Amino acid sequence: MIQVNVQFLIIENNTCSDNADDGISVFESSNNSINNNTCIDNRNRGIAINYVEDTTIENNNCSNNGQNSIYSDGSINLTITRNECIES
Repeated sequence: MIQVNVQFLIIENNTCSDNADDGISVFESSNNSINNNTCIDNRNRGIAINYVEDTTIENNNCSNNGQNSIYSDGSINLTITRNECIES
C-alpha cells in the first residue's frame, strides 16, 4: 500500500504481510492516522513514512520485517505510540 501527496489519510485495520517491499508506505503527506494495522513478514519495512507531517502511528503490530518495523525519513511532528515491534 503506497500513498503519495495526500492529506487526512486514515489507514486502519489492515493486514499487510509477505510483500516484496514495505507493508505500508506513505510519502509527502500530512495529517495522517495509521492505526491498528498488522504489518508482518514484509521484505523491507512494516511501515515507512517519508517527508510526512503531523501523523499518528498507533497500536500497530509491525513484526518480523526485513529491515525496520517502523521507519521515518524527513518527517516532522510524529506521534508513535503503543506499537508492537518485534524483530527476530
